[in-house]
Amino acid sequence: MNDFIKEHIRAVLAELELRLIKTISSLNDEDLNWRPNNKSNSIANLVIHISGHIHQRIEVGIMQEKDWRNREAEFSRDLFVRKESLINTIHTSFSRFMNVVEALTEEEMLKRQVLSGNRTQTNEEIMLRCLEHYSEHLGQIIYISKMR
Repeated sequence: MNDFIKEHIRAVLAELELRLIKTISSLNDEDLNWRPNNKSNSIANLVIHISGHIHQRIEVGIMQEKDWRNREAEFSRDLFVRKESLINTIHTSFSRFMNVVEALTEEEMLKRQVLSGNRTQTNEEIMLRCLEHYSEHLGQIIYISKMR
């Protein structure tokens, strides 16, 4: 893989993790599980969703691990997760993502995956799209935290 792309992925992952942890650390368990309204997700839902997405796109899609994701449960209205657990989830998920970035060869990064709708993308494109996706959710998380 191009060293520039690899460094970019490393830097963005580190920044996302840092900002997520900083935001979550400033809140209590109630705040982390609070929803602005019945159609919105809590910060806890969004963190669990990011973790599930990393599992599905990186571990299952790229590393071919067994899929255990329950996407619907990530958005459950009954979900309640404590701050310490959310922080551990972030560290674990981002560490797994980073380990895959470090382990893949340039050939593996250019390997194509078939996604929903018979679309294909390279593993590199998938990783870069993941960074965009998590940045969008970070914005939601910061916004919800400011409402508390």
